[in-house]
Amino acid sequence: MMAPGFTETIYGRGIGPFFASLLSNISGIIPVSLAEILVVVFVARQLSGAIKGFSEIRNDDRQFTNAVLAGVLRLGADLPRVTFLCHICLLLRMLHSCSGR
Repeated sequence: MMAPGFTETIYGRGIGPFFASLLSNISGIIPVSLAEILVVVFVARQLSGAIKGFSEIRNDDRQFTNAVLAGVLRLGADLPRVTFLCHICLLLRMLHSCSGR
């Protein structure tokens, strides 16, 4: 277990403020939060897959049940990624609030 003084020295006075200022500058460029951008990207990815599936069904390239199961698998593959990115956004928000700005 690390001593609190060591953690304060390494993270609180070294890496932490650097990351907090870097992310603050990056998020200051964009007028919306990073989490909102992630949600829009996730929804757009799911909609593009649904549109592709419907067009393949219409062209008789794929059966309906196959397209639905492919969509479920795609959603199942994307949910852990979205959950991870949301946790990263929450961590960045905590870092930003701890930086005293």
